[in-house]
Amino acid sequence: MFAKVENNTIVEYPIHNIRDLFPNTSFPAIIEQSHLPDGYVLVKQANTPIVSATQKCVEGPIKLIKKVWTQTWLIVTGK
Repeated sequence: MFAKVENNTIVEYPIHNIRDLFPNTSFPAIIEQSHLPDGYVLVKQANTPIVSATQKCVEGPIKLIKKVWTQTWLIVTGK
């Protein structure tokens, strides 16, 4: 997935298909960060944690970890 970043802050997420936003741009089959227009980033997907029957997993904020925008997950207790 992709996101739009302004001033080092995510302002739009998720962007599932970057090609739809830039129909006149040819992207390779596998899009890497270097292929994206300025202000757009590739978000590294994180595995969903395993939770118990009394917990649920919800997507947390996107964080910049070691210069890579990364998906995070939060575990919430209760149904």
